[in-house]
Amino acid sequence: MERWAIFTVAIAWLVPGALQQEPSACRTLVVSVPEGGSVRSLSNLHFYSQGVTHGLQVDEGFHEVFVPQPDVGYRFNSWKQSGAHFCGGQIGNCTVTLSPRFLLEPVFDREVGALGYRGIRKLDYRDMAVDGLFFAQAHADFNGDGILDLFRVAGDASGRSFEHRHVEMWIGSGEGAYFRDDLLLVDPTAGGINPRKVVVADFNGDDKADVIVADHGYDAEPFPGAPVLLYLSTADGRLEKAQGLDHIVGFHHGVAAGDIDGDGDTDAFVTDFIPKFLLNDGQGNMVQNRTYLPTQYPMEHAGYYTSEMVDVDRDGHLDLLVAGHEFDSEPAIVLWGTQEPGFTRSEASVLPKVVDFGIIVDIDVADFDGDNINDLLLNRVGSGPGRDFYDGAYFQLLKGQEDRRTFADITASSVDNEGLLTLSEEQGSWFVWLILQDWDSDGNLDILVDNQPHGPGGESFVVLNNGVSLFSPLTVVRPAKDTID
Repeated sequence: MERWAIFTVAIAWLVPGALQQEPSACRTLVVSVPEGGSVRSLSNLHFYSQGVTHGLQVDEGFHEVFVPQPDVGYRFNSWKQSGAHFCGGQIGNCTVTLSPRFLLEPVFDREVGALGYRGIRKLDYRDMAVDGLFFAQAHADFNGDGILDLFRVAGDASGRSFEHRHVEMWIGSGEGAYFRDDLLLVDPTAGGINPRKVVVADFNGDDKADVIVADHGYDAEPFPGAPVLLYLSTADGRLEKAQGLDHIVGFHHGVAAGDIDGDGDTDAFVTDFIPKFLLNDGQGNMVQNRTYLPTQYPMEHAGYYTSEMVDVDRDGHLDLLVAGHEFDSEPAIVLWGTQEPGFTRSEASVLPKVVDFGIIVDIDVADFDGDNINDLLLNRVGSGPGRDFYDGAYFQLLKGQEDRRTFADITASSVDNEGLLTLSEEQGSWFVWLILQDWDSDGNLDILVDNQPHGPGGESFVVLNNGVSLFSPLTVVRPAKDTID
C-alpha cells in the first residue's frame, strides 16, 4: 500500500458499535493500526498488531500511555489527527484517559534505505537555481515513491513587489539531492507574492498530500496583504491551485493545520493583523471564522506572526501556540484546547520572553528528553533594544513540567547560543524554519536548521541532542558535492 510521507493517513474501519452511544462512565476506545508497526501500552497490558482494528472498553479509572512501535523499514510519523483522535498530530507516546475522543491511530511511513527519510539531513540545494526567495517550502512524498520531495513557492527578496511568482516541485533522489519536475504541478505559474510558510495536510479527503501557503504580500506600508494559497491533489497525482480563496487576504506570515471544529476534516489557522481560522468543508473549501478565538486575550494587531496547532499537554485536544514580535507586543502564548470547539473559553500559558531576541519566527513541540512530556523550542531572531531588527539567532528551549502546561527555561544550560550567533553572523543571515529529526540515529530528536532561503551560501546545519535536553556544540553539515545526481 503506497503512502506519502510527513502526512500519511490510514483509513480507520471502526469496530461494530464503536460509534454507538456509550454510558458516561464507559466508552469504547478504537485502536486502528495500519501496516508498518504495532502499538503497545507502557504497562504491557495492551498490545495491538498491524492491519487490525481493536476495541477496548475504557472507564473513568482508565489511564494508559500507548507507544508506537514501527517495524524494520518503517518510521513513526505522528498520531493521526481529527476531532475524534487522541494525540492528533503529536510526535511521541500518547496518554489516553476517558474522553469524548475514541480513536487512536499511529501513522507509519516507510524508511527507504539509509538515506531515505533521513535524506533531508543534507539539504543540498546547490544545484537549484535561486530564482527568488524561498521561505515557503515543505518536504513530503508527493510522487508516491517513498522518498521525500520538496515543494516550494518563490517570493521576492526585497519584499517590495506586487508580482505573482512561480511554484516549484523538486523530486528527492534519496541521496540528499533533488531534480526538478514541475509536471507534478497543474500550473507552475500559479504562485504567490511573498509566501512565508507552507504546511502539508490532507484538505480534500483523498488521503494525499495537499499544501496550504501563508503569503504576506508587499512587505511595507500599507501592508495590503495577499490571499491564502491552497494546492489540492488531483486524481492523476498532481497539485492544482484551489479556486475561491482570493477573498481571504491578509498579512499572513504563519499557518497551522488541524481539526479545530471537530468535524473530522483538517482546518487551518492563519496569523495576520487580525488572525483567523479557516474552516474546511472536507473538500478544501474554506470559510473564515473568528468566533473560536478567546476574547480575554488580544488577537488583533498584537504582533502575532507564527503559530502551531499541536496537542501540547497530551489531553486529546488540540492547543494553539501563537507568537511573534513580543518585544513591543503581546508575549508568546499557548491557548489550551477543551472538549468544546475552538478556544472561546480557553486559558493560556504565557511563555517567558528573551531580551534582545524578542522576535519568534518558528515554534516546535517535541519530547526532547524522553520523559513523555512535551517541550517547546522557539527559534528567535534579534530585536530591540540591544540588537538590530532581525539580527542574529537564538534558540530557546522550554522544558515541560509535570502538569504539562508550564515550562521551565533551560536554555542557558542546554543550547550553545554563542556558537549559534557566531554561525548566523558568518552566514550573514538569520534562520527561518527548524526541522526536528533524529539526525545521528541515536534515538533522540535533533534540530536541523534549513537556511536555504538565503541562497546557496547559506548551508544547513544541525544541533545535536544527547537525550537529556542538553545540546552539544553546533555541527555544520557540508554535503559532499559528489552526492549530486
